[in-house]
Formats: sequence, structure tokens, C-alpha cells
Amino acid sequence: MTRTQHLEVEHTYAPPPGTEVPALAGPGGLPGVARVAEPVVHELHATYHDTGGLALTAAGITLRARTGGPDEGWHLKLPARAGRDELHHRLGRGETVPARLRGLVTAWTQGEPLSPVATVATRRTSRLLLAEDGTVLAELADDEVTGTPVGGAPVSWREWELELVEGEPDLLAAADELFEGLGVEPRPLARKIAVTLGDRLPQVPEVADPVLQAVAADVGVLKLLDSRWRRGELVAGELASVVRRLRAALWTLRPGWGRTVTGPVRAELAWLSESLVEASELAAAHERVLAVLEEEREGVAPVRRLLRAAFEEREREAAARVLDDLQADRYLALLRSLDRVVAEPASEEPLTRKQLRRRLEKARTKASARTGEDEGRYTPARHLAAAEHLADVADLVEPVVGKEARRARRWAEQAVEGLEDACTTLRAQQEVGAVATRAATTGEAFLLGRLHGRLEVRLAG
Repeated sequence: MTRTQHLEVEHTYAPPPGTEVPALAGPGGLPGVARVAEPVVHELHATYHDTGGLALTAAGITLRARTGGPDEGWHLKLPARAGRDELHHRLGRGETVPARLRGLVTAWTQGEPLSPVATVATRRTSRLLLAEDGTVLAELADDEVTGTPVGGAPVSWREWELELVEGEPDLLAAADELFEGLGVEPRPLARKIAVTLGDRLPQVPEVADPVLQAVAADVGVLKLLDSRWRRGELVAGELASVVRRLRAALWTLRPGWGRTVTGPVRAELAWLSESLVEASELAAAHERVLAVLEEEREGVAPVRRLLRAAFEEREREAAARVLDDLQADRYLALLRSLDRVVAEPASEEPLTRKQLRRRLEKARTKASARTGEDEGRYTPARHLAAAEHLADVADLVEPVVGKEARRARRWAEQAVEGLEDACTTLRAQQEVGAVATRAATTGEAFLLGRLHGRLEVRLAG
């Protein structure tokens, strides 16, 4: 199996009929472009795959098998901050989506089958934009396109795609300005599959409630992080944070939606967070231990190897548990529940400012009560959870509550910073202690004891 991945950053334009590609190099051209290579023509044919409800396309995801051109193969494009992550996979003998790519879109398909939904034929005239030293800054594709939905009529259009290769984003901004002078406007629907499907695409309803807007955004983030984890990116901390924010949002919505609606979903989010928090805490403790170990001067190498081996084994186990959870039917049911929360809110009326202030005050009371050592119940983990909850709730209600929420968030964030440090140090101590009991030599045990002591000093400070 062959897989490659890169970040796709491009702008798409809709040239009027008969528009010629302007001079892109030299005076009046694009910054840094010294010359343009000779155009190369490719005949491309792509078959796009999706669920029956077009869940992938609606989420901004492209999954296609394409023949022709230098990048022939399966393409999966996922939204990313600066563009789209594009993954390639070689073509197989049949038209079945490769298992690897099916797995990466599980959060959106949720077990539904994938099948062809459209074909797109493209005659592409490609021009490479080169710097003085021959570096490829970008590629301009002049495409003549015909898209045909399965069971529908074909639609044809022309578009330009300018994709960065080694160039900087200011090249795209300059192209926008240059093309605008020719009457060539950016195309708002940049994906060919979206243009092809047209009004078949599901319409995303507008959401007025700012808290529900945050839920919808975080459900999208959760799905993208899920895909990154399945690609091997250890983003347990980010996953744990988004799950925590979703729990806080549903808690905030409880007065308007009711406990019977929010409670079961929050409980399932709590289940999912267990493995995520464990993996995240282990990674943070590992980093802390190695940093403190650098303070020692002698005999460090064998102890570092011992600690690395112990942590890596524990982290592999934790990562496997996360993946097990993400592959469980229980998790897919949770995703479906979250989608229903967004698509079918229990109440059409947003919470009032008074209701949101009450939720903020309740979260603040809980966090304040747990920042002291009352009744001997002090545990950094409990206090950290309360402070994080307050920070999340304050962030959610700030658009409506305003200054009061901003003050609460700043207080909570300061508390979180100190409590996170304490929790990480405590976990690091526990892991070092466990390794010390298995030390093979007196020297290793002595140095591990010193390391445990250094962590104790850090915690007391």
C-alpha cells in the first residue's frame, strides 16, 4: 500500500468564457514568479464516493478515485486550518474504497456504506510557476469540467485552481487581485463535487443559539481529531479537551433542554474521556519526568532508557485503548447522538441572559469551593476539573453575558495553569515510583529516588 499526505492550499476562480490566462511572471505578474513552465494537458476522470446522505461532501470532505495525471489514485481531502489535508492511496483492481481510507472517515460515515455518487471528467491545462532558481512556487490548473451526479444530468463549467507548492500565501492574495482586474472572481464552491451535486447537497440550518453554535463547531472538531488519531497522530490532549467542552456545553443547556436530554449524552462523553485523559496524562508525565531528569548530571543514560521504555509501553497501551473506544459501536452511537443534538435541538429558543448568568454562577461556585483545603478533601484532579469546567462555561456564555464571563474565565484559566502543573507532577511521581520498584541495580534505584524527590520539591513549591 502506498500512502502520501500533504497540506493542500489553493484558491479557485470562475473565469468568464473566452478569458485567457494572463502573464503571471515578470512585471505585472505574481510576486517571486520568474517564469512559467510550458503548459501540460491531462485528461482526468474521477469517481466520487459518499454515503447515501452525502455526509462527507456536506462536511467538506472529498473522497475520490481518479485516473489520469501525475497523481492518479485514491484521494481523501479533509478540512484543515490553512487548507485541506490531502492523502493519496494507490488504485486497486476494483472500485471499492480502501479500508484505510474508510477508517479515516468513520466519524462521518458512522458505519454507513460508501458508494459512487458522481463522476467528474476534467481536461486540465497545467502551468508550473517557477522562481528564479527553479523552485516550483505554485501550479495553475485551467480546467474544463463536466460533472455528472449518479442518476442526474451533467453540468459543465470552467475554473482555474491555483495551488501553492513552495510559495507563500501572499502569492494567492496577489493572484486574487490580479485576476479580479480581469473580471475573474473567486469561486465560492471550490470543490468540483459540490458544484456537480448542486442542490442535492444537504442544507445546514442556521443556528442562532451561541451555545449550540459552539456544540456544532466542537462536534466537527471531534470528528477531525478522530481522523487524525486514526492516522497515527497522538492528539489525546486535544480530543480530551473537545470532549470536555462538549460536556460543559450540554451542562449549560440543561435548563432549556432538560436533564433527560443532556444527561445521557454527557454520560457517554464522560465514558469516552476516560481513555483520552489517561493517554494525555501519561504523555504529559513522560515529558515532565524527562525534563526533571535533565537536572541530574551522572548516571542518567541507563535511567533515561529505563524510563523511556516504561513510559512508551504504558503509552502504547493507552493509545490502543483510545483506538478501541473509537472503533466501538458505543462511540458511533455517541456521534449519532451528538449529530441529533445539533440537527434537532430540544428547544428552539436560546437560553436567556439571566439563565446563562445562573449557569455561570453555579459553575463559579463549584470551582471556588474546590480551590481550598476544606474538610481535607483537597485533590488537584478534582479542583482542576472544576476550574476547567468554569473556564469552558465562561467561554460559552461570554457572547451573551459579557464582562462577568470574561472575568470568570481569566480566573479559571489561572487556576487551571497551576492545577495542571500539580496534576502532571503527581502523575510523574507515581510513574517514577512504579519504575523504581522494578529497578535492576542499586544505582538505578538511587537515581530514581532522587528524581522522585525532585518532583516532590517541585510539587511543594
